[in-house]
Amino acid sequence: MKRGFVKKDFFIIISILFLIVALTFYFLDDKLVKVGYAVADCVDADADGFYNENCTLIDLGCEDESVVISGDYIQTGVDVDENYLVYKDDSSGSWEVYLYDSTSSSLGSGINPRINYPYVVWQSLDSGVWQINLYDISSASSTMITSGNSHKVSPDVSADKIVWSDNSAGNWDIYQYDLTTGEQSVVISGEGNQFSPRVYEDYIVYLDDTSGTKKVYLYTSYTGTSLEIGSSDGSDNAIDVSSDYIVWQSNVEGLFEINVYSLSSGEVISLGDSVNDQRLPQVNENYIIWMQMNGNNYDLYYYDFSSAESYQLTDNGYDNLMPSLSDNEVYFVLNDDIYYMGINPACDSVALGDCDDDDITINSDAIEECDEIDNDCDGVVDESCDNETVSVECV
Repeated sequence: MKRGFVKKDFFIIISILFLIVALTFYFLDDKLVKVGYAVADCVDADADGFYNENCTLIDLGCEDESVVISGDYIQTGVDVDENYLVYKDDSSGSWEVYLYDSTSSSLGSGINPRINYPYVVWQSLDSGVWQINLYDISSASSTMITSGNSHKVSPDVSADKIVWSDNSAGNWDIYQYDLTTGEQSVVISGEGNQFSPRVYEDYIVYLDDTSGTKKVYLYTSYTGTSLEIGSSDGSDNAIDVSSDYIVWQSNVEGLFEINVYSLSSGEVISLGDSVNDQRLPQVNENYIIWMQMNGNNYDLYYYDFSSAESYQLTDNGYDNLMPSLSDNEVYFVLNDDIYYMGINPACDSVALGDCDDDDITINSDAIEECDEIDNDCDGVVDESCDNETVSVECV
């Protein structure tokens, strides 16, 4: 026999819903898992390793990756400067170079686009020979700046200079085009190959294989001299230069690691961990971004010069490839589309352990109660109160 809906059923349903909501808020509030927010003014009253009293969340302005350019074809080879992106796309059946600000427009066939506002350079085939093209964003004009029967590849541009590799001498040398005078000249040559140049103001960094192994060299235009700056025994590749820094990847016993050279100090440091493959670094005055193997996929990691710390930027279970860096903005390739993500070290810092402050503030002047968790946030469980600190700052 069926019975109708009674008040008792109503209260049972309401009670169940209330319990679900309460449990949800309990776990969310207890562990405070919320992207883009920092925990402040917290205390762990029962010393169970979780915040649960007087907690507030401070919005740090963090964000997940977001798609910028997508389609049914492949968008890759991205480079960024100011508010402009350049990339290559195969939607026409062959590679074309595109310029994007709020919309995309094709600049012509080719590959290896590079941008330094207002100039875009890339290489394209002309009668079976690779030549260098220049596009001026301010005047919306395009021209092929090279000619002849030798291949010109791997262009780069900075300020009033364009550089590329040229094999007119039978091996690869570095050529330069002066945007002010329109003059073209060979600037770096030698017995072996000099190739893959990157230019920044008065500096050109490039690879040289004269020794039998690819090594990173620095050319200074006002002295006209070159200096080898790589320090490892491995083969070097994927150079970038900006501000005071040069970065590259070095193959050490089959594992790629990122190296950094300071133009001001002449020092070289490695960001490698001897475990995970690191590739394709990009640098500016504030950060280095690179791809690093994380499990079965490449994620993006970055180094913050101000804190001298490294952070993980992406963790989405896919390959995050070919990052390009402008200020604190990163553009990269994900599933054959171009994505954006902002760098904010506060978002990528991980607070470990309890970090319970006796005076219920995030920065305590009091000695914290030892609870055998990790009060000083150093990643090591405290075995005694000897590890306590008088000032704790947790994000």
